Amino acid sequence: MHFTVTRVEHHNFLDTVEIDDRAAVNALKTVRFESRLDAVHGLAQRVYTLTHVQVDVVAGRFDPIDVDDTHQEFAAELFDQEPVVPLILYGNFVYPRFPYINHNLIGDWYAHALYFTFFLYGFLLGRDEGIWNELTRLRSRTLALAIAAFALLLAHRELVPDDPAPWQDQLGMFLTYANRWLWLLTALGWGHRLLNRPFRWLPYATETVYPRYILHHTITIVAGYQPAKLALGPVVEPALVLAITIGGCLVLHEFVIRRTTVLRPLFGLPMHRNTA
Repeated sequence: MHFTVTRVEHHNFLDTVEIDDRAAVNALKTVRFESRLDAVHGLAQRVYTLTHVQVDVVAGRFDPIDVDDTHQEFAAELFDQEPVVPLILYGNFVYPRFPYINHNLIGDWYAHALYFTFFLYGFLLGRDEGIWNELTRLRSRTLALAIAAFALLLAHRELVPDDPAPWQDQLGMFLTYANRWLWLLTALGWGHRLLNRPFRWLPYATETVYPRYILHHTITIVAGYQPAKLALGPVVEPALVLAITIGGCLVLHEFVIRRTTVLRPLFGLPMHRNTA
């Protein structure tokens, strides 16, 4: 499959160059985005392969050795640039048209594209034991890479001028999304290593995940409204909001949601409590 992009407008950077340079800039951008789209095609092929592996395993039609090989190949792609490529494309093509994340169901297409992609990654990886093992094995490496990406991102934001050159803009975009992806891999790898054990409190903690997900945004907004007026500083204010958010989620889950039959299914819990 071959893609061709003839012109891309991003932050109107062509207005900053001479007329004679426009053809060269457009040609360079065409080559750059063709390369990215080819990488997206490669990632899509691997996702397609892994999806069919999952289906064939369920149907009992696949050799487990081939499954392991496919998992190892796909897991290796996690640490390449390919999972970041769709995010960079959103940053180039979607974000300029929808630059404000407002969680609007109709008009917030950048957020929809971004979060659905992460959801898709999680769906493909979540039940794959081979990839979990790979994430666990490489957890120290992903941690080092995540720290390096964060440091480079901070340096980029401090050193690059407000009107960056196109390559500086693209570099910042790559560092932004690579930083997010690497920290996700790091959290998953270390979490699987440290928490994948039969802790007594783990079933209860698992039960609270979806209620906390639903509650935390509203509680954070309510908790941050008044402290924002008091100018408590960069340490006290976020610490206070964090404490109120965590405490509010715990209290509402334990004393309201878990104990109210009609509310339980609305927060992803079974209708009746398990008293066993």
